[in-house]
Amino acid sequence: MTFLNWLLSRSIWPIFRARGETTTWSERWYGSEDATPVDIWIHTSSIGEITPYATLLNELADRQLIGVTVTSGRGIGLVRERLDTRIQVRALPIPRGPGLSGLVGDWQPKRTILLEAEAWPALIKLALHSGDLAVLGGRIRFPVNRYWRHLARSTDAIAGIWVGSERAARGYLAAGIRPDRVHTGFAAKLIDAAATPLDPRFSDWDASRNQTVVAGSIHPGEAPILASAWTRVLASHPDARLIVVPRHIDRTESIASAFKQNVARWPQTDTVTIISQMGVLAGIYSLGKIALVGGSWVNRGGHTPVEPLLHDASVLMGPYRRNQSDLIGLLPGDFVFEARSPRILSERIIEILSSDVRIDRRSTLVSLSTQMSQTAREALTIG
Repeated sequence: MTFLNWLLSRSIWPIFRARGETTTWSERWYGSEDATPVDIWIHTSSIGEITPYATLLNELADRQLIGVTVTSGRGIGLVRERLDTRIQVRALPIPRGPGLSGLVGDWQPKRTILLEAEAWPALIKLALHSGDLAVLGGRIRFPVNRYWRHLARSTDAIAGIWVGSERAARGYLAAGIRPDRVHTGFAAKLIDAAATPLDPRFSDWDASRNQTVVAGSIHPGEAPILASAWTRVLASHPDARLIVVPRHIDRTESIASAFKQNVARWPQTDTVTIISQMGVLAGIYSLGKIALVGGSWVNRGGHTPVEPLLHDASVLMGPYRRNQSDLIGLLPGDFVFEARSPRILSERIIEILSSDVRIDRRSTLVSLSTQMSQTAREALTIG
């Protein structure tokens, strides 16, 4: 089996390199860095999954030793930038290779934590021999059930499993994990949730918030839907303004072309203004009464609604929201609305722009954030 894994991983590694992987096969198979013992080993997929935990992990680094592995080496530099230099960060060695068992042998963790990561069989097997295991927002697939059944024989091996919904919990329960070890209602994106201030470059924006809509993380395939809806909105609210922030700045022109007229590229402004700047979206949501959250009118699973909600914006999303379904399920029903078609989208926008009702969403999110932060702290703390 080891030889077959060696052969398979060696043969497909050029594909990963072509996609931008920065590490070499030899580094990932044999391991390349010295490692010293840690209290907890955290495995996560990438920078996006670990970001909500960064502040908490940096705080805990004062009291315990932490090691982090990420699935792809491409984001390892960004992960290191966000974490305290005392935290050891490694690209995950190839499962079932000598590098992974060697790393775990060096780290000797008292607790293994799957952080928003797939429950890979090799990781579960190693967890059986390295302290106990906690899962925060993880997922379980059918092929790994037998490894979970090994863990289920001793509840001492499971510190706790925290997931978003009953549906996510069912996989663990079906594998024999005791119900008192499986907890629902967890959303990592709410950890340390705080409104991002507006970038000073946009502080003199002259649009009235009550007539402004911000469309964030928009993909090119979503632009025609938004453009069609916006034509209807302007017929009812001619003073309305739309700010569009593309998901990828190199797709700006294809998004702009969908609107055809009255379109400006910031710093110029018009009825529709497109802002092609990285890292500014979370603050720009403060300019809008309504937020249209992208990745949900194309099949990308939807991007997070937390950032606009922290600015008390009404959030509209399309039908593809699977990546946010657990989070949305924790929120009151009037926080996130679905708008499947351009007609429904325009009707929702017009209804909200015409209303003077304001909902205090921020205080609800802050309360939920406190709960999530406490849960994460308990799972990440040894002793």
